[in-house]
Amino acid sequence: MSALLAASHDDPQTEMQAAHSILRHAVDGGIVINSRVGAALPAQRLPGWVHVAPELPGLPYRVELDNEEGGRLAARELLRGERRALAFVGAAGRESAERERGFAAELALAGLDYRRYAGDYSEESGLRAGQALLRGPLDAVFVAGDLMAAGVLRALHLRGRAVPQQVAVVGFDDAALARLLYPRLSSVRQPAYRMGAAAAELALNLMAGRGAQSVVFTPELIVRESTGPPA
Repeated sequence: MSALLAASHDDPQTEMQAAHSILRHAVDGGIVINSRVGAALPAQRLPGWVHVAPELPGLPYRVELDNEEGGRLAARELLRGERRALAFVGAAGRESAERERGFAAELALAGLDYRRYAGDYSEESGLRAGQALLRGPLDAVFVAGDLMAAGVLRALHLRGRAVPQQVAVVGFDDAALARLLYPRLSSVRQPAYRMGAAAAELALNLMAGRGAQSVVFTPELIVRESTGPPA
């Protein structure tokens, strides 16, 4: 058995070119991670293909995270600190929308609303988000990605806001970056290694004609200094 690998670096045109190139080799199956071209990707509904965190719902074989539950975990952590002026920094796409939906639902149970800012998962957009949100009352921010959260932390630092004493911050993914920031970032962990292993096992089962089912992973909140000590 041999494997072909391709990376698009989040560029839709490169992704399409890579997909057509791989399919010309008459492969038996494969794994698509975070596709940026949606329904246009030739492999979207081919048998033997597994999709990790797909933008399109309803694909037959998927490996996903329960993003709504991740949003709920973030909200509960911020509410634990009795925060009341809350905000969400998101980005385009289904994953961010699901994270916001869980966050909003948990806040609604507490009778609270929030402000929102649309970024693009980059640190620069997080910086812009933090600067914009600081124009109003703010004591807690849930950010849909750790790199954006780094930008939010920078904006708070530049404005002299103490984290978590004045503003608490929760990120998403629990990337290695989260442990390197100051203060260290509380983040909703996405078990990337386990999700990758599950996708590989699912693809191999499909190619071997064995039974296969989609897998949904449960997120975990990793509490660090950006929200204060655990209760």
